[in-house]
Amino acid sequence: YGAFIGCSVSPPCAMIYVYKMEKESVYADPSFLNSAMRLFYGRYVDDSGSLARNKEEAIANCSRISAMDEDGKIRWEVEYPEGDEYIPFLDTEIKVKDDGQVSTRYYRKPQNKGISLNYNSHHQMSTKEAVAKNFYRTARQVSSGPQELKHSLQKVDELLSKNGYPNPRANDSIAEGSGKRDKKRQPLLITVCIPYSGERDKNSLRREIKKNGLPLRPLYVHCKMYIVHYTFYMILIIIFALIHNFLKLV
Repeated sequence: YGAFIGCSVSPPCAMIYVYKMEKESVYADPSFLNSAMRLFYGRYVDDSGSLARNKEEAIANCSRISAMDEDGKIRWEVEYPEGDEYIPFLDTEIKVKDDGQVSTRYYRKPQNKGISLNYNSHHQMSTKEAVAKNFYRTARQVSSGPQELKHSLQKVDELLSKNGYPNPRANDSIAEGSGKRDKKRQPLLITVCIPYSGERDKNSLRREIKKNGLPLRPLYVHCKMYIVHYTFYMILIIIFALIHNFLKLV
């Protein structure tokens, strides 16, 4: 309804408008109490999921919700599993087996171009490693069993290989046989913004900080961001100085 994709106000507007439709249907219509939806109904922004006895019931439930849109501009699409197939919800595929068990695994849309942070890009190596680790962490979190996990990890392997990562599985920090490292309490450090000029300079500075035992934590930013941070801090200093002088006069 007028908000651009990617605009910061788009998700809140979508959530408010869809909740208004739910409030007048799902949470108020007595017919929903007789459907399987009463056992489970969940939504994230504009993607929702629920239980249904059959495809006809799922379509009827969506029709009642979409009928609350007075302008008729919002279309609800129903994805119902046919046979032994999975249905997607966000970054997860879901399937209810014949024995009632729920199977879940990692999912990427077919329209997805598979573009992520490229390994050859001019970013810190720690940032690239964190991106890869988060993909593997998500794949493990959404997988319900060994077979599903194998499928999920293969999806991540293909994604990272496509983006130039030479050995993607090396970033899987929660692989079988490896335990979680105990987090030691870190001393209080002073964060310092430094322009990022490359891995060589970064590693050299890290060695000097460690060698001299300096309580510093460098935060590497691109040159443009460094100028923005510097300008912001200078403006704050000037404002505080003006306030301090004004209070002295008063």
